[in-house]
Order: sequence, then structure tokens, then C-alpha cells
Amino acid sequence: MRFSLSFAHTAGSGSLLAVALSGVLAACDGSAVSAPDSAANGARGGSSQGGSDVNTANAGHAGQSSGVGGGSSGVGGRSSADAGAASAGTSGVGGSSSLGGSNSTGGVPLHGTAGEAGTAGAPFGGGAPGGGANHAADLAAASVLAGYQLLDPCQHSYKAVATPGDVCPQDTAVKNQAISLQFGGDSNLTYNVTLRVRGIMEGYWYTGGELDQLSKTLYTGGVPTVGGFSSACKNKTSELPFMLPSELAPSDNCWNGFNMFALTVSAPKQHYFLNYTANKDNDRPPHAVYASDYSVTIAIRGQAKLGLYIVGSDEHQCYNFNQVVSGSSTTPSPYIGQFVQFDVSDVTRAP
Repeated sequence: MRFSLSFAHTAGSGSLLAVALSGVLAACDGSAVSAPDSAANGARGGSSQGGSDVNTANAGHAGQSSGVGGGSSGVGGRSSADAGAASAGTSGVGGSSSLGGSNSTGGVPLHGTAGEAGTAGAPFGGGAPGGGANHAADLAAASVLAGYQLLDPCQHSYKAVATPGDVCPQDTAVKNQAISLQFGGDSNLTYNVTLRVRGIMEGYWYTGGELDQLSKTLYTGGVPTVGGFSSACKNKTSELPFMLPSELAPSDNCWNGFNMFALTVSAPKQHYFLNYTANKDNDRPPHAVYASDYSVTIAIRGQAKLGLYIVGSDEHQCYNFNQVVSGSSTTPSPYIGQFVQFDVSDVTRAP
């Protein structure tokens, strides 16, 4: 069953505009799972594993010709002047074994062909409010996020089991990811960017910030937490293979073993956690993955730095194996693992 919800946010007030739906897709019972190439197949939230060879998955982002293509969500409907084919750069996407390839192990862009021109008055159409050259330029400023996917696959050698109650091993190269992106546009302007966020992720606990009351999934500000259980501390921030921004680090530097998904914006400075849950199963979140589909409007200064993060503090994760989120496109499909996809619905200039 799907629910469609909406909420409002302006850059000045700190409120949000969103459309949300979220549901449990698969529950894990925490039982151990055997995998062909992994000796460590305990329950999710088991022993910690560091990693010094983590790739930041930055190579996976393809070049773009004009920025915002049709994409899986049809950000087309604009005039041919700004629709843009957004072809991948020749060096941007690797083959099936490389980061950012068709079987990507990192974040990758997902740009489609140009959308068809919209009718007068429709979003991105020639008669739409705010249309014209300025609107096209504003959309292009956000093209780095158009169709971008943050991927957390199961280990490639793992054979997915078509029943709930399983965890899969993660490759060291992708269980912790820190990806830097460059927003476009004019550094003298602030843009209100409406993102549609879709994916399948575990839930994590966050505190000290603001939970969107409609999506129950997006969490603005605050920090990750182990939820008050000392036994939930699986490893420390200091064990991560990269320097984590202080605003994303738990106050006690403990991670509970589940995956954190986050987006940071350098100006105006803010951060967003993408997979909140309030649910608890003793000293850990439930062994489950959740489908998410919500929209949020956030303020981004022209030329701001964006950060995308996954922190998976142990070597296992619950995983999706049979569900597809409408409007998302993954390889493989259904996606074996966890992922989040961003699509740009609209961009306007802040007053």
C-alpha cells in the first residue's frame, strides 16, 4: 500500500517541503548467513571491521553535456534548449568491474535522454512559471544531483536468497563511502532545490535534529546515535577510512552497525540524514530494509560543496532482493543491496 503526503519548508524558516511514502520491504531475523567468499557471515550488527582501502567512489560520476536530462523521473518536459541529452563522459563510467560501471559499487549518475516538451503551464514546460533561460540555467546548476545514485551493493560473489531473514556481506570498498560533488550555478545566488529521494535502505537512529513528520524518514541536523544502548556500539568514528565531518559523527563516536545515509551542503551549511527510524529491536534497529519515496526542498548556494556519505560500521547488511521503487532504475533490478537515488524536480532562486 502506498501513501502520498506533503509538507512545506522555506529556506528562511527552516521548514521543509516533502512528499513521502515509506514501507518495510523485507525483514531480517538476524540469523547467520553463509556466503561463498566470506568467512564472516554473522548477524547484522556483529563484529566490527575497519578498512584502510576504502574507495571514495568519486570516480563513478559521469560527465554531463548540459546537466539535467530526462532521467528516470522525467525531468524533461522542458524546451529543447535546456532538456539536454546529458550523455555520460567517456571516462566517467567504467565497465562492469569498475566503480561507477553498470554493476557499480559506488555512487553513479543516472541520466536519461531529453524529455519531451511540456504543455503550457506544466512543470518545465514553455509556459510554466519561472520558465525561460533563467529557469534552464537554474536547473543546470543542480545537474550534478539529477539522477545520482548512492549504491551499497552486496558482495558480488554473494548469491541472493529469495526469502526474508538474510543478511549479505559487504565489500570493504563500499561499506563506507565519502563522495564529494560540486554544485553549479552562480556563487552570488542561493537556490531552492526540490529533490525527490527514492531508495531502499536500513533504518538508523538519529537525535538532536528535526524529523520530518510526514515522511518519518528525512532527518535534518542532529547526529547518529546508538540509541542509549552501550552494547550497540560496534565500532568508533576513528576506525573509519576517511575523516568524517564533525556534524555527522555520533557524540560518543559509537556506531551501531547499521548503515547511515547522509547528504551535506557547505553553504548554507546543513546536513540531512536520509533513513531515520524510531523502531528498536532490543539494542539495535530492526533487521529490515525500507522503501522510501519523498521530496524535500533544500537551500544550496551556487558553487557549494556537497557530500554524500554511507557509514556501514560492520561488514554485513540487510538487503533488498525482490522489490523495485517506482521511478528508480538500478542495475541489477531489483537491486541486491541498498541504494538511494536523487532526482531534481525543480530549482528556483531564493529571494
